[in-house]
Amino acid sequence: MKKRLEGVNVLLVEDDEEYARIMSERLRRQGCIVTICYNGDMVFDFLKGIIADIIIMDVNLPGKDGYTLCKELKGDDRYSKIPLVLLSADNDSTTSTRYSDRINDQSPADAHLVKTYGATKNLVDAIIYLLKL
Repeated sequence: MKKRLEGVNVLLVEDDEEYARIMSERLRRQGCIVTICYNGDMVFDFLKGIIADIIIMDVNLPGKDGYTLCKELKGDDRYSKIPLVLLSADNDSTTSTRYSDRINDQSPADAHLVKTYGATKNLVDAIIYLLKL
């Protein structure tokens, strides 16, 4: 039986190695191909070497933070069409689970999710929604 996310290429940008390992394992079980980037300064280098269907990025990263990277990626014609999900450990109105073309002036991300270890279903739902699977 084919998995719904079979073959989806995910770039996971996350500096917490344990969280990245757990989330990548969970996404792989859903059929995703996951590449992990641990530093915000390396995102553009990683994107030169892979084809990403979606980018999942922590807000708080060493080097460039997620908001800055999001603006740079969405402002670059090579990457502007790749859906981008920002993850934040802050549980406030700007990081609740929601999808839109432009959520607020601070971030042009396609979705914001609260970053928790139990957020796999929300993340999978976001991928399905944003990739129209």
